[in-house]
Amino acid sequence: MSSIEVLSKSFNFQNVNDIECAFNQLFDGGFLETICNTSISPCGFNGKVFQSLCITNISPSWNNILNEAFSIRHKVVHDANFRPENNMELAQQAESVFLLIPQITTCILAKRYKLKSVFLKSNGNDYPYIFSIHDILTEDWSVVE
Repeated sequence: MSSIEVLSKSFNFQNVNDIECAFNQLFDGGFLETICNTSISPCGFNGKVFQSLCITNISPSWNNILNEAFSIRHKVVHDANFRPENNMELAQQAESVFLLIPQITTCILAKRYKLKSVFLKSNGNDYPYIFSIHDILTEDWSVVE
């Protein structure tokens, strides 16, 4: 059985604790704290090069956002009578945090293990790139080999 299969059978990723447990070994414990407080410097974001990008700077209450989103998810799945309120601010914040965490994780692991990743070319330099929701929705991207 591959390591991916073992992970998928060992963790269900349905709450913050399972996510922490699954990834803590890669980050010497404190996975989410590490990811959300690590600056990627410099990096591309929103089509520009930034000297530093950190989830905590973008969304200081990331931890509360994650916990609230997973709490709502749990209620929706397990309580047929639960009707979530229409909280667009929370939805947008959760969307941002859920989009950034795997990308920052990928940047850190790609750098650590010298793996290929997505880069922004600017002024003759390559910068690791973090996609925002704006980037995901835009239609003017082109792939360069």
